[in-house]
Amino acid sequence: MYEDVAQRLPLRVIWQQSLGSCRARNEAIRLCGGDYILFADDDTRVLPDYLENHVRLLQTYRAHAANGLDIRADDHRQGCEDLARKLAHRSPNAPVHVESKFSNANSCVRREWVGKCIGNDVNFDGGYGEDSDFGQRLAKKGAVVLHNPYSANLHLKPPAGGFRLWGQRAAQRRRLPWEFNRRTGWIKPKPSPTIVYGLLKHYTPLQVREWFLLYVLRGWWPRYLKPHESSWKRALLLGFRILKTPLVLLRIRVARRFARDLWQRGPIYE
Repeated sequence: MYEDVAQRLPLRVIWQQSLGSCRARNEAIRLCGGDYILFADDDTRVLPDYLENHVRLLQTYRAHAANGLDIRADDHRQGCEDLARKLAHRSPNAPVHVESKFSNANSCVRREWVGKCIGNDVNFDGGYGEDSDFGQRLAKKGAVVLHNPYSANLHLKPPAGGFRLWGQRAAQRRRLPWEFNRRTGWIKPKPSPTIVYGLLKHYTPLQVREWFLLYVLRGWWPRYLKPHESSWKRALLLGFRILKTPLVLLRIRVARRFARDLWQRGPIYE
């Protein structure tokens, strides 16, 4: 398949030898020679004008980066025809606005701004939050990130494949990248240690404490219940979650230990 496309486009396929999405992106960034760098996941489908719309928006608004429109597929076997059908039901006058987040699943960044951020922090491999970290660093450097509703992708989210390997390794209790200094015991860290590492990296101690307070309080409310369900069932589940608070706090404490290990090691952009 790649050889057929390479005959029509200057395409170079690199078979990654190392593990981790952050390392993969960093290796690709070093090989890029164009004015724009596109970040995308391995489980997306796009239309022919996808890349053109990204570049046109950055040039029109003189922005530094843009997040495209990420549409979740109903089934991982869907394709471009389904994406076109979904887009036909959306408003053609969708607004362009400044984004508060960054997504590696569908984004386009001017090359010089990727260079200012060096690349992705490898400490996030094996977990989550690397795109949020990259967006935070872009913002701190002064970049403007826009929402681009004209460059849409269909996100398939298949049950297996790609970097879901980390989840399989966790289920098999094989060592994950953030377990370089200690191993997980009976008490599993939650939230992900890489998420907590991102908090330590970008926020003040007071902001981190407030984040964990909201995390615990939001965990109490049974958000998955439907409005028509009885109030006694809501109260029962709320009470059950409150009783689980000591375990939640213990899992947070374990996550913070792993996050501090990452923080003390410092960012890695290899």
